[in-house]
Amino acid sequence: MTVIAASNVLWLVIYLLIIRAGIRDRSYGMPVVALCVNLAWEANYTFVRPYEGGLWLTNAAWLLLDCGILYTVVRYGPAEFRPLPARLFLPSLAALMVMCWFGTEALIRHFEAGSTVENGATYSALALNLAMSGLFLAMLAQRRSAAGQSRVIALGKLLAGLGVAAGVRLWVRDGTVNGSALLDFLVVSVVLLDAAYLAALHAVARARAPEAGPAGARRPAPRTEAP
Repeated sequence: MTVIAASNVLWLVIYLLIIRAGIRDRSYGMPVVALCVNLAWEANYTFVRPYEGGLWLTNAAWLLLDCGILYTVVRYGPAEFRPLPARLFLPSLAALMVMCWFGTEALIRHFEAGSTVENGATYSALALNLAMSGLFLAMLAQRRSAAGQSRVIALGKLLAGLGVAAGVRLWVRDGTVNGSALLDFLVVSVVLLDAAYLAALHAVARARAPEAGPAGARRPAPRTEAP
């Protein structure tokens, strides 16, 4: 389906931009919990419940790029979690990844029960995407800066969300996915939160623009605990 394929490719670009922004700003551009559930979902549909052909390649590519984002978390994360001793950062991250794996697996099984693999994948992906959209807003509020982020990334997230919303409606129409009030809520909420994130990031970037100086140089992000 063209609209879903376009959204999938757009997410690949978004991941690349997040890696670039993280290295540029010496930070990370995806909330840690969001990254962990992303890794869990993508690993699940790459190795445990693999699709065939292009969808498998897409999931594998997402997983690979999320490992690049994971590098920025490992490299720059300890400075963002100052209250946590640096020696405990990696063990805590590993524990979080294990928790997210089991939580994601349980979520997928819940939506698969009595239904199809496509139903489980769609509902679980949208539920996790809703959490991720909220976590991006929380990260922005916590940092009070656009470190590791950009308006291009935020716009890409919104466009990808709109593409998925259109694709899901087509899936419901042709019977690939079961329609429900929950599905409608997830789709609409993701788009609304992504729109709010774009607006909030734009406001933060404009407010901090004078601090960057005439050359537009970025100041280091404040090192406070981030989501």
